[in-house]
Amino acid sequence: MDETKELTTRDRRRERTKATILAAAEELLTEGGLENLTLANIAHRAAYSKPAIYEYFSGIEDILFELANKGFILLGECVKAVPQQLPPDQKLLAAGHALVRFASENAELYNLMFTHIIFKNNVANRRSLDPRKDTETAYQATFEIIQEGIAQGIFKLRPGQDAGMMMYACWVIVHGIASLKQSLALEMGLDIQRYNAQMFALMIQNLKGKLDD
Repeated sequence: MDETKELTTRDRRRERTKATILAAAEELLTEGGLENLTLANIAHRAAYSKPAIYEYFSGIEDILFELANKGFILLGECVKAVPQQLPPDQKLLAAGHALVRFASENAELYNLMFTHIIFKNNVANRRSLDPRKDTETAYQATFEIIQEGIAQGIFKLRPGQDAGMMMYACWVIVHGIASLKQSLALEMGLDIQRYNAQMFALMIQNLKGKLDD
């Protein structure tokens, strides 16, 4: 038998098994949040033993990191789906709405992506769990929109600012909106949809320098 072909078949089987385990983990995350994600629960849902899980992942942190990677890739796809023919200000607004919508539709995954301790661990203790390049798509696509807006004179740089600072300011606002517990806001009597729209409008006006007028 051709060893190369045998190896390829084995690798494909391994990838299918990893995908099954990750799918089980994602289901558990969606159903019950991070506290629901234990190796025992994942093994039971995926119909594998706990020792078998260790053949594919070093532990729960490895699984969580892979799930977070998937989340960032999906988020990047949402941002890239924004119509490219839009002017930069409208494109950035659409990207912001896409991120908030993603966070709303994938609440537990979004929470894992941005708040879990796996991103605070020392790199030396994270094995080779470096983010894949395709996890940076959302950031890079948004950064390019801002650069485009600056180049066209739509977004105005203030003294001491650069595109990175603009990007950071936008991310703070959009992530804040996305992370806000909307149920709590509604209980407090806030018109969350109207306020969100106003915050987005202020963000765009600030980038255009209109808040200085």
